[in-house]
Amino acid sequence: MGLSFYGPSPEPPNRVPRMHNVVPAAKAYIAALQARFLELGGEIRCSAAVTRLLQPGDRVEGAAALIKGRKEVSFKARRGVVLAAGDYANSPEIISEMKGGEYSGIEGINPNATGDGHLLAQSVGGQLLNMDVTYGPELRFVSPPGKTFHQLLPASGPLARLMGRLMRYTPRFVINALIKRLLVTWQHPENSLFDDGAILVNQEGRRFCNEKEWPTREIAIARQTDKLGYILLDRRLSDLYSKWPNFISTAPKIAYAYTRDYLKLRPDIAVEAALTDVLAEKRGLSSEALMQTIQDYNRYVRGIDRDPFGRTGDREELKGNRWILLGPAKAWFTTTEGGAAIDESLRVLDHQGLPVPGLYAVGQNGLGGQILWGHGLHIGWALTSGRLAGRVLARDLE
Repeated sequence: MGLSFYGPSPEPPNRVPRMHNVVPAAKAYIAALQARFLELGGEIRCSAAVTRLLQPGDRVEGAAALIKGRKEVSFKARRGVVLAAGDYANSPEIISEMKGGEYSGIEGINPNATGDGHLLAQSVGGQLLNMDVTYGPELRFVSPPGKTFHQLLPASGPLARLMGRLMRYTPRFVINALIKRLLVTWQHPENSLFDDGAILVNQEGRRFCNEKEWPTREIAIARQTDKLGYILLDRRLSDLYSKWPNFISTAPKIAYAYTRDYLKLRPDIAVEAALTDVLAEKRGLSSEALMQTIQDYNRYVRGIDRDPFGRTGDREELKGNRWILLGPAKAWFTTTEGGAAIDESLRVLDHQGLPVPGLYAVGQNGLGGQILWGHGLHIGWALTSGRLAGRVLARDLE
């Protein structure tokens, strides 16, 4: 369909280079598939939220959708209904039911990942598997304001095809620079920051958790004002995370981001100052509270007091004439691994292992018990399962 890829690139811990990146980004898949779909006579209905499946008897015969929030319209399906509605990372109701209520305040990084397809499958007796398995919660910095340069690149047309042809001739240092910019935008900060002595503070400038404990750290940050937190580094830590082997974020063996990268490429989430009160002022935190937080933490490090959050093992005080504040950061679920049970024809199965007539599921809705932890596996399964379901429906008239 005219898509271009760059690669293969290293993708540890895999033994050989295996990662192929679509040019310029994943939105190129959408543009190409949409163009082909419309070319073949398909119709896309926007602002059409599916409210229920139509099942007058045993068979699913269509779906009802609320058009532009006003009118419910029924769509009949001659061959079958395919669920392809993404994951449930941003469904506090499903997350709470499947993982526990303590996770209900943690948002999904994709605001539209509300589990609609999973609920529709369940509503007609479909069996759901691995619904408690999630990628996250994990700490990530908030996205930069507006669209990044990477997001502004065309996803289709002559210019996109030209970029694809030129990509193989692009010097490696240019590719690495692009990857590093993505690193400071989308990748999570390393847990080693906290192991080496960094602390988390909220918008009031106070600590609120044991920074070394997962997932209680993420649960705690979701309970703070606006669900935001900031990572505080002193002189020692800012120097330590300025060179290999200590990095703030990474795409392993491809690129690494250090303090200077965040200060240069993400000034919206990285500030520095020689004095803590100046640092606090730059982010609107209470300078008095931040100073008290540092003093209390240092008393714990010196063995004068116990840490109120149960942190142990730290030996270095926070001090010096260079302070860096990284944030705001939030706790997010990035994706989920639960989906409907399916057979080899992508038919949704009930709790007895029998197909629900007329209902199919692909992508995150039809994982069928798979757990796809790794780069590219979810998009790979979405494309593969969608194609297989299409072939089945083109053949099957039952």
